[in-house]
Amino acid sequence: MTENILLVAAVSVDALLASFAYGADNIKIPFLSAAVISAAGTAVLMLSMLLSGAADAVIPSGAGRWLGFIILMCIGTVSLFQNALKTFLRNKSRKNLSFSISGVGFVVSVFLDETKADTDKSKTLSPREALTLAIALSADSLGSGFGAGLAGAEILPVCIMSFGAGLAAVAAGAKAGAVTGKKRPGISWISGILLIILAVMNLIK
Repeated sequence: MTENILLVAAVSVDALLASFAYGADNIKIPFLSAAVISAAGTAVLMLSMLLSGAADAVIPSGAGRWLGFIILMCIGTVSLFQNALKTFLRNKSRKNLSFSISGVGFVVSVFLDETKADTDKSKTLSPREALTLAIALSADSLGSGFGAGLAGAEILPVCIMSFGAGLAAVAAGAKAGAVTGKKRPGISWISGILLIILAVMNLIK
């Protein structure tokens, strides 16, 4: 159960920080849009865990746990430096890259600045815009779910907790951002720490 909680907490950090940015920018996230963000993230997490189950069936006995450990450690390490990575990519995008309003380029631009998902500048995130945001936030869920699945995480409890935690993270982040009016706090490293702890716990249990 502890491992499941760590996984859910780790993948919820990005939703918390993204919604914080929306709150600080006075962009509202209605309940339906929050539900879309949470449901989409949970769906990606579930899919990745199901894929890990299929992969585990063909991986030599005992190797799955080690592979899960490596994947979680890699994603956790990247998450530790996510703020620095985003800053670097933002600077590169200003100098050398251009993003279109559709396709992969737009998803990348939303990854770098979550508030860009509000494409109509209405200051309210529609369900359709929320889906774009959810896709941009789901990279960690895809890799983390696959790694955790190989390490033995339980799909049903994780998905139930993920949906609830996602809703709570969006609501709490938006409220905190609106109250403080400041830029998102640089705490994405928390997700990295949790994933690294999860990787070690699943390896030694």
